[in-house]
Amino acid sequence: MANVQMEPVVLIDKKKNKEAHIVIPVNNSFEDLLEAARRINTGLFQGEWELSFMNPKTKKPEPIDKDADIATYTDQDIHTFYWNYKASTFKSSFERRMKKVQEQIEREQKQHAEARARHQQQRQQAPREKQVLGLVYANVGIRLAAFAMDMIILTVIGSFFGADGFTNTLLFLFYFSIMESSSRQASFGKQFFKLRVTDHRGNTLGFGSALSRNIIKGIASLWFIGGGFIAGLFIIANAIVLFNTKHLSFHDQATKSIVLAEVDKRTRTL
Repeated sequence: MANVQMEPVVLIDKKKNKEAHIVIPVNNSFEDLLEAARRINTGLFQGEWELSFMNPKTKKPEPIDKDADIATYTDQDIHTFYWNYKASTFKSSFERRMKKVQEQIEREQKQHAEARARHQQQRQQAPREKQVLGLVYANVGIRLAAFAMDMIILTVIGSFFGADGFTNTLLFLFYFSIMESSSRQASFGKQFFKLRVTDHRGNTLGFGSALSRNIIKGIASLWFIGGGFIAGLFIIANAIVLFNTKHLSFHDQATKSIVLAEVDKRTRTL
C-alpha cells in the first residue's frame, strides 16, 4: 500500500472556546475530519456542518469548500479551522432583524385589531342601518304586497284565456321563473315595489333555480288554500322563517336565494 501523507490539523470550537488536535490523511474530506474530532472530543463541534479558515492573504475568515479535501488547504499551509466561526455573528444579526420584523408585525396586528373594534362599535351604535349599496333584505310586508299584485295579474290573465287549474299552475310557475331569472330579476309585482330576486352573492338566478324556487312556493300556496293539519304546520314554519334577520322564506332557504329591496341611499335605512 502506498504511503499516505498525514498532516496535523487544529479544529477550534469558537462557541465553547475549545480546540481539538487531529492528525489525519490529507486526502480525507472535512466530514471525515469532523467525525474523527467528535469521537475524540465529546460535546464539541455539534450542530450544522460549518467551518471557516483565516485567509492568509486577506487576513479575513472565509468559509471552506465542503467538497474539497484537506490537502487543498494544507498545501497552502492552512492547518487551523474554525467551527461556526462566522455563524454566531450572523445568527445574532439575523435574530435582531427577525425581532424587529416580529415587532413590526405585532404593531400592525394591534392597529388592525383596534380598527376592527372601532368598526364593530360603530355598527353596534347604528343597528337599524342594514343598507349595502342601496339594497336591503326585503321585509315580510312588502313581499306579501308584491305577491298579491302578481296573483291579481295572473288571475286576470288566466280568466282572459279561460285557463283551467293545470294551465293556471303552469302559468304561475313559468311567469315567476322567467321573470325572476331575467335581467330584471323580478316579476311585475316585485318590480312595482322595487324588489329583486338574486342568489346569495347578488347574481341573477338561473332558470332552473328560479323554477325550483317557485315550485316550492307553489306547493306552499296550494297547501294554504287546501288547509289541513299538515298544511297548517307548513305555513307556521314558513311564517316563522319570514321573520329571521334576512327575512328568508322556506323556498328562499331551500334554493339559496334572497329577495332585496331598493331603499333611499341618503337615509341608508329600511
